[in-house]
Amino acid sequence: MPKLTTIELSQRAIQHAISVTNAPCEFVLGTDINPYMGGECAIFVFKVNGKGMISIRLEHTPSAYTSDKVTMEAQHLTSIAGAGISRLPKLLGYSSAPSSTFIALKWAEGTTLQWTDSSPPYPARENILQEVAQTILDLLQIRVDGIFSKVKNWK
Repeated sequence: MPKLTTIELSQRAIQHAISVTNAPCEFVLGTDINPYMGGECAIFVFKVNGKGMISIRLEHTPSAYTSDKVTMEAQHLTSIAGAGISRLPKLLGYSSAPSSTFIALKWAEGTTLQWTDSSPPYPARENILQEVAQTILDLLQIRVDGIFSKVKNWK
């Protein structure tokens, strides 16, 4: 499939945001014209009337495997939530329909982490490392319990 344009993606994203929240939504953080882009996905952020903020993630170059990837990720996020790992995004909805794949997550407020010799200062640096380590341990426990062991070639 060809790569989707930002306009096509943003039109899909707003439709998905409204369908997941059943409320009016508006783009925020300039993501309507400049979504957060990664290797495979575009992330759009919305303010939901009376319900906080959410993100909609869409693949900008859908493939034959997109539906399977979205389904698997939704299952993982559901398992993570079931295990009580609160440091990771909360799944709000998804679709693995080939013509309409997306993942909707609760938006986590924050700032970009900057890590240098002097930033963040020592007490904050230690807290960040402890949170990262605890999240990794939580995820490893889920894997040991078999939730992620069902994924082929998981290492």
